[in-house]
Amino acid sequence: MYPWIVNALILLSAIGDIARFPSPKQLVGYSGLGASVHASGKTQRTGKVTKQGRRELRTALVEAAWVAVERHPHWKEAFARLSARSGKGKAMVAIARRRLVVVWHTLSERRADRHGQTLPMAQKLTRWATYRQVATRQGLSRGAFVRRQLEQLGLGQELDQLPFKGKRVRLPSPEAPPAMVGGEAERVPLRAGECRGTPVNRRPSVAFPSTAPTTRSSLPDTF
Repeated sequence: MYPWIVNALILLSAIGDIARFPSPKQLVGYSGLGASVHASGKTQRTGKVTKQGRRELRTALVEAAWVAVERHPHWKEAFARLSARSGKGKAMVAIARRRLVVVWHTLSERRADRHGQTLPMAQKLTRWATYRQVATRQGLSRGAFVRRQLEQLGLGQELDQLPFKGKRVRLPSPEAPPAMVGGEAERVPLRAGECRGTPVNRRPSVAFPSTAPTTRSSLPDTF
């Protein structure tokens, strides 16, 4: 199983219903990533993280933070700025904490991260669609599955295809009905050098749940 799927499973199972946390501060405290506070008289200072929350949640968040600072320009820049001031260890914890705040906003407000990168996200969705034939089990081609997920996030209207493992996955237009697997197929013309995948049908759109699935075989990466 892909590591990012494992991290997403850990994250969602540990958080449960996001409505349990009225503010991101409460979620951060639940994870144990919040800084401890030492008060004496009129003096107050912050110390190390409390580590009083869900250990597996903290571990998953820190692992994801390392990947983010290696691959994502926004988090790479933030890490460089923070590590110059407070060291790499504290900077990484701060990045993990900030990303958890992003998770709270994403789940509570049901909107995509404003720093999210559409193409890498679409490629991860394609891997998810391929993993254990998740798309096929829903009666969709990979391209239709990816388009459906992107539409829920309000992303990817500009994408009509994406590179994946040396090939190109065609995405149906945002207003088109999903491409279904099986039956009489409408062949999509391919360019020279491209491999033809599963033929697709054009059928009426199928309603998709408003909440993200949490089963091991059908969970995406939301951050």
